Amino acid sequence: FNDGYGFKHNNVYSKSDFSPLFLQANEMFETEETKEFMSELTGRDCSGESVGAPSYYEVGDHSLPHTDHVGQRSVAYIWHLSKTWKAEYGGGLYWAPEPLANAYLHASFNTLVLFSVTPFSSHFVTSVSPKSKGNKRLAYNGWWHSSWVPKPTDPIEEMLASPEQRLTLTHAQIQSINDMLDDPWAPRIQPPERHEAVVDLRRNIMEELYPEAKYSPVVLN
Repeated sequence: FNDGYGFKHNNVYSKSDFSPLFLQANEMFETEETKEFMSELTGRDCSGESVGAPSYYEVGDHSLPHTDHVGQRSVAYIWHLSKTWKAEYGGGLYWAPEPLANAYLHASFNTLVLFSVTPFSSHFVTSVSPKSKGNKRLAYNGWWHSSWVPKPTDPIEEMLASPEQRLTLTHAQIQSINDMLDDPWAPRIQPPERHEAVVDLRRNIMEELYPEAKYSPVVLN
């Protein structure tokens, strides 16, 4: 995505490089019991893939504002693991948009931070200060994903009838709805009246979730 996102920090993404302890931690986040608990806790679908990785930030490391609204990401987590970390060292989560503008969560040992991933979940990680004196901001972070991919046979007009329901859509789910309407090779939504209802639904989705974008749907002849 050309959203200006940039970062300077270190991640270990390959499980072949995980220590036995991190492999055990990863298994904990991946269990069906954990996914069910997180779905119940957050009200989001977390039944899909779970992806996590350890990371560390050194002096000057940071990330620029971003939403995490990519693919099927539903709920994000950051598990802070630096025992001696202090708020003055930086490396905290800073929330950019309203209604949480200027909200700040400093990295606190053994704290698990959760947030619902939406187009409005813009946040960044503040730079690690030289005051950290060589200490690294350690964390295990990742996402629970949704398993639902909208299909023309799904009653999406009912499933996404309210703004609150539409806010839970992942980026991939929004794209699937766009493909239903715009892809000439996609199965047609039947009957025609229902097609029009999905067109209206898509308009609501785009106006609510991307209010700054100039939305112009593709018209197929």
